[in-house]
Parts: sequence; C-alpha cells; structure tokens
Amino acid sequence: MRVIEVSHPLFDQRLEAHGFRRLNGDLRLAVRLPDGSSTTIPATATDLCIPESHSGPPAATVLSLEGVRLLRCLVAAKSRRPEEPRD
Repeated sequence: MRVIEVSHPLFDQRLEAHGFRRLNGDLRLAVRLPDGSSTTIPATATDLCIPESHSGPPAATVLSLEGVRLLRCLVAAKSRRPEEPRD
C-alpha cells in the first residue's frame, strides 16, 4: 500500500501492510518500514482507505445490534397499520 496523506512523514512511500488494529476507535495498519522495523499508521493516510468522495460507489452502512432491533420494531409496526390512500 502507499501513504497518500501529504502531511505524513512517509508520504508517497510504498509499505508492506501485515495487519491492522483499532486504537481509540481509529483503524490503524501495521506496516513494515523501509529499515525493517514495524509500526502502525492511520488507515486513512493510505490508499487502502480512500475517502468516499474519491472512490466509486458509497461504502455500505452497517447497523448496530440496537439499530437492527429498532428497525425490526419499526417494520413490524408499519406492517400492522392499514395503508393510507395516496392522492
């Protein structure tokens, strides 16, 4: 992968990614540096995590378990109501 964040010290370098982790909610890639050592960098600083405005179709939205439960209740409530006539 390549570092695309211009303010990052490794900007425009190609690095080998060998894992990922979340740190305080941020996705970080584990990468091997040119000297052979390893570190993590923000995934958003790489070409693996290009913002939606630069990519093709929008990313899928994932609901939390609570969101799925709420959606299920809304669908059930809507299906019990009679359909109102449309003008």
